[in-house]
Amino acid sequence: PVQALMRWLKTAGITAGHVFRSVNRYDSVAKQGLTPQSVALIVKAAMAQTGVDAQNFSGHSLRAGYCTSAAEQGQQSWQIRMQTGHKSDVTLARYIRRNSRNAIPSLL
Repeated sequence: PVQALMRWLKTAGITAGHVFRSVNRYDSVAKQGLTPQSVALIVKAAMAQTGVDAQNFSGHSLRAGYCTSAAEQGQQSWQIRMQTGHKSDVTLARYIRRNSRNAIPSLL
């Protein structure tokens, strides 16, 4: 993933700002980032390709997935909140999937 990201940044000429941007039919990369609606459509399309019911996924699923994965890898709640912008552990706990939360008693 890191190599793919670095390739994208170089190809798109992105040195600052939003990483994920739209590309038009002439391969011109937009200056602004993708809209939340665009992200949701991309996530749903990717999930549909896997054969999973895409209706249950959205761009918000990526945020919850990050929180869950970070907690499973042993990141402290304050470290996760620094990345996600959550203001409290109570709010963060809502983003960590229940099965994972039960397996990480020291987190929250």
